[in-house]
Amino acid sequence: AIFTNQEMQQLYAQVINLGAESYNENDFEAAYTNFMKALIVTPGDTTALLYGGVSAQQAEMNDEAIKCFQTLADNGDANIDTYKTLIFMYRTEKEDMDKVLETVDAALTKFPNNKEFTQEKITTLILSDRVDEAKTELESAISQDPTNAQYYYFLGYLYDSQEDYDNAQENYEKAIELNPDYYDANYNLAVIHYNKARDIN
Repeated sequence: AIFTNQEMQQLYAQVINLGAESYNENDFEAAYTNFMKALIVTPGDTTALLYGGVSAQQAEMNDEAIKCFQTLADNGDANIDTYKTLIFMYRTEKEDMDKVLETVDAALTKFPNNKEFTQEKITTLILSDRVDEAKTELESAISQDPTNAQYYYFLGYLYDSQEDYDNAQENYEKAIELNPDYYDANYNLAVIHYNKARDIN
């Protein structure tokens, strides 16, 4: 059977409504199924992909949720929250740091001034032991946002982990100058001073 444009629109509206009804009744699996039917009628539809992803996530169908959100990202239709969810799922459900970084990079391409994504990239690089890349990212982040104490703390932490205590101390001090109550920076700086004093002693 060949459907007219109007019939296709009616069919689309019908399955979207069925999906919404199932979602409201907490039948997330049925909601997901209906939203996927909407995609057959209107391929690439952002509403169906977004609602389908959220429904799948609620139903703990993580692969299906990731597929929906990833398609939104690939099509250039992902918003900040979609990227955040995708990053969270790759990190916690898949434990795939390469996919986390790939997704963060895509998010930063679309939202270059988003500090959360910048922070996410730096944290992921540090957790992945990609120290030189993390340093480069931090130096770039500091040039964009020179009053962010956390960036100096992270840079200090990286130098500290490489036993470059002079540079570590300099960055911890800068972090404390910007935020005198920064506990971690104060603590790590105190440890450096303590170790220096012990060596002299």
